[in-house]
Amino acid sequence: MLNSASVQDFFNLCPDLLCTIEHRYFQLLNPAWQHIVGWTLAELRSRPWLEFLHPDDVSSVNQQFTNTSANINAQNQADLNSPICFQTRFLCENGSYVCLSWSVSQSFDRCIYATVREVDRISGDRFETYRQTAEAKLEESYSLLEAVVEGTTEHLFVKNLKGQYLLVNSSMLRAFNLLPEQVIGKTDEEIFPLTSAQQIGESDRHVISSGESQMLEEVLEIGTNTRTFLSSKSVHRDTDGKALGLVGLAWDITERKLSEEVLKRSRDELEKTVRERTVELRQSEQRLQAILDNSNAIIYLRDLEGKYIMVNHQFEKIFKVTGAEMAHKTSQDIFPPEIAVTYEEHHRAVLTSGIPITIEELVPLEDDTYTYISVLFPLLDDRGQPNALCSISTDITPLKRAEAETQRALETERELAKLRSQFICTVSHEFRTPLTSISLSADLLQSKGHEWDSPKRHIRLKRIEQGVKRMTFLLDDILTFSRADADKLELNPTSLDIVELCRELAEEIQYSISINHTIELRVKHEVMGHQQPFIPLVLMDEKLLRNILINLLSNGIKYSPSGSKILFELTYAEEISNTSQAVQPNSTQIIFKIQDYGLGIPPEDIENMFDAFYRGGNVGAISGTGLGLAIVKKSVDLHGGSIEVNSEINVGTTVTVIIPIRLS
Repeated sequence: MLNSASVQDFFNLCPDLLCTIEHRYFQLLNPAWQHIVGWTLAELRSRPWLEFLHPDDVSSVNQQFTNTSANINAQNQADLNSPICFQTRFLCENGSYVCLSWSVSQSFDRCIYATVREVDRISGDRFETYRQTAEAKLEESYSLLEAVVEGTTEHLFVKNLKGQYLLVNSSMLRAFNLLPEQVIGKTDEEIFPLTSAQQIGESDRHVISSGESQMLEEVLEIGTNTRTFLSSKSVHRDTDGKALGLVGLAWDITERKLSEEVLKRSRDELEKTVRERTVELRQSEQRLQAILDNSNAIIYLRDLEGKYIMVNHQFEKIFKVTGAEMAHKTSQDIFPPEIAVTYEEHHRAVLTSGIPITIEELVPLEDDTYTYISVLFPLLDDRGQPNALCSISTDITPLKRAEAETQRALETERELAKLRSQFICTVSHEFRTPLTSISLSADLLQSKGHEWDSPKRHIRLKRIEQGVKRMTFLLDDILTFSRADADKLELNPTSLDIVELCRELAEEIQYSISINHTIELRVKHEVMGHQQPFIPLVLMDEKLLRNILINLLSNGIKYSPSGSKILFELTYAEEISNTSQAVQPNSTQIIFKIQDYGLGIPPEDIENMFDAFYRGGNVGAISGTGLGLAIVKKSVDLHGGSIEVNSEINVGTTVTVIIPIRLS
């Protein structure tokens, strides 16, 4: 008997196309589909399966299933057990068609099971309906499993650790012209010529000793012929991981170019095998459970009273319960009340309507709440009445989180686009104002300058100079931000008289931006809290420091009423450590404090005020680009400093910048 791992390996390695179809969509698909038709398994599941067929073939296929459905509704047992065999043209991913031969069975609940083979690559003509065979009613899960195992033309075998065959399929027996009693319980030395047996035994031992699956070629003697097989071998283990033997699949690669007659005989043998195979209900349930337990989806069955009948291994793993513990329990026994109520509503809706639904459900776990996409559908009895409910739930939490992240990124991008647009409009306006002043003053000087005395001409020239400086400040801000945004802003410290620089900037801003405000500069030199008369030269980046102070001082003027005072405080603060050798500086900082008595910043805006293009909600029509404080923050960060803002509406704002320095 095959265990679940063996069945899964066989399902994945089988070169025939295996599938189930429910509600017009593919459900289970083995990897051979992608190799033959080019579509990914997800793409095949995303569209109704009839859309992949040639348009001229759809009508005849529909008629086949219509006849079968009528027999099912009439409970025609003989017709129900007879699979439908036909050929169709199937659309490949590259636009061509491949001829596929289908052997299809349909259950009472309309679930379709199919074994499919490639006949030929085609571009035209219709194909005739293929033979309808297969008798003996098989329970649906066993039918799928047995059709796969016994229906494949590849050679499947299972051995124990002694090399004795425990199981071989009919294909292998036919290939070597052997009877089951000639193989089961025998070793390769008892079946094959010595050379072939030694080759097989060596590869078997290597797989078992390494514990790793292998794909290898083996050349064997069959009677007077020598044939080459491509064999896939892996270790057969029990549920505890203990090695029990070896399971393998072998493809006769010397017969890849079989004629249509050989292919026809193979299909005949497949159909004969399907008719001959039967199994008891308990074996079917065990094999179905094995398939369910190897699924990553959460799968369970509940009766009409809402009690759990069966749960798969993934259910046990996720909710940390056993199947025995879940028996006869309901959703209320394991889920929070609000979640359990929602589950019960979904279940009642399916059982009442008899119609499957697909719905997103929240699953609360210890670490987080996850999102699952659940397919709920009723299981029907012989009278077509629901007698149980099945749920298959797949974790789509990563997808939902990715969607949310993508949405956030899109929102961010839209916000940035909006900010860029606002920035362009703002900068255009900011340039237009000084340009208008320059143009007007220049026109007046040109037309009436000869009539004016020297002081009046000087005023106009001063306005031109102020306009030029304002435009220069704007351009400097834009260029500095552009370099900072591209991570090209660098720190270039030079020896600097910080006191003289502050005096120059205070005077420059006083007379270039506004003569209606007073900038009061205060200079302090503190050592261990005591004032000192002299501030030494320091190493700082003068250009970045100018960016910091010009933007902070100009903001203080811009957002303060005319005639008010701007306090500009420079503090050189140092602590010293008294060692046995000398008295040395321990920590030195330059502290700039700019205080105004203007609008103030709303509390909700302070968190975002250093973001590019962001402006406070109370600035009204006051001009500005929204770049100044972003430049200040980047310049302070390059110096390894910090910045702090304290503000109160209609009282004023204090900005404190602290920069650690080195002496020149």
